[in-house]
Amino acid sequence: MAEERKKRLKLIADLIRQNEVPDQEDLGKRLLDKGVVVSQATLSRDLAALGVRKIRFKSGQMGYCMPQEVRIRGMERGSKRSSDAPVYPRPVPETYGFQGISFASSLIVVRTLPGYAARLSIEIDTLLHPGIAGCVAGTDTILIAVADGHTKEEVLTALSDVLPEALLFF
Repeated sequence: MAEERKKRLKLIADLIRQNEVPDQEDLGKRLLDKGVVVSQATLSRDLAALGVRKIRFKSGQMGYCMPQEVRIRGMERGSKRSSDAPVYPRPVPETYGFQGISFASSLIVVRTLPGYAARLSIEIDTLLHPGIAGCVAGTDTILIAVADGHTKEEVLTALSDVLPEALLFF
């Protein structure tokens, strides 16, 4: 089930990045074209998990955008700013300065922009996942120790509650 969700989230992110997707109905049809059947409720939860935003594209049409692309592709719904003005979406990976994930033995290394690691580590600690033995933050790096008997994949799946894009790293 988690593997299916991970693939679906990656596909949704790719579809939104590559197309101007105006609404859930259109996204559902695009997923169906790729062989993925999903209910509206599941699609809605997936969009929320990915932190997807509704914006006005430079073309003038409203549609979905991955959170880290809000400033590039348009502006937030209801905004009267020009499309070049900065937009600040709700706390999702990019607002934590999320840069990437790598692995070292039984450690997961999360990179952020300088100053963001502590805030993100608090979110990770609040997960209280049994697969996370501990979490230590520096200025721009978080080390997550994977607990004995658990896999990195389990922890990454848990991290997706805080970092939806973490699912794209395995």
